[in-house]
Amino acid sequence: MHPRGNAQITTSKSIIAYIFYIYISLLWRDVMSREQQIGEKPTGLMGTLAGGLMNLIHKKEYSIIIEAIQSRSELPVSTILDIGCGGGAVVKEFSRQFSNAQVIGVDHSAEMVRLSQKTNKSGIKTGRVKIQQNGVEKIEIESNTVDIITAFDTINFWPDYDLAFGEIKRVLSTGGRFIIVNGYPPVGSRWYEFVKFKDEHEYRSFLAQHGFEVSYLEVKNHTIIIESKKKVL
Repeated sequence: MHPRGNAQITTSKSIIAYIFYIYISLLWRDVMSREQQIGEKPTGLMGTLAGGLMNLIHKKEYSIIIEAIQSRSELPVSTILDIGCGGGAVVKEFSRQFSNAQVIGVDHSAEMVRLSQKTNKSGIKTGRVKIQQNGVEKIEIESNTVDIITAFDTINFWPDYDLAFGEIKRVLSTGGRFIIVNGYPPVGSRWYEFVKFKDEHEYRSFLAQHGFEVSYLEVKNHTIIIESKKKVL
């Protein structure tokens, strides 16, 4: 074959490879965008299915984490708030393990509120569980009344961290605990660019800036558990 023919074939292959690369990149970006949209505010059938799936996938993991939270409780716990309660698995587990506490779950998605209410039907009936529809930027709870506030796999979706952390600090009681449970993917992994806080130092710094002092931190199985207390001025 003439050398020019070889060059043309090589060029054609390069163009095709480049087009394929662009297509895969755009497709990947679309997938990630859809996943982020579902996480930010689950809606419709896909949102409900995602919430139910999260309940099933993380049930055992959340149970172990909440058991550890209970073991570190030095003061009586009367009120617990789970922000971004999703399908309600965390709320249900808290109500089971903290049998004397009232547990409140909040989520800004109507679908998640309905699913969480269904998951916690018995707790709601007894009055020990409440599920509310509102966002983290404006928590409809009185100031200094909550002993434990948790955020399980939700902090990445908060639109305004300054408002969110300010509200958490407002409703948290003196000596109360704010606990973040979140994915902690390794550098270069699929989810690394997605998470807002890249390492424990960023978590510590941001919490300190907003009046919280870290009292416990654990990184295990690509998950970070960071517990902090509101600083007393």
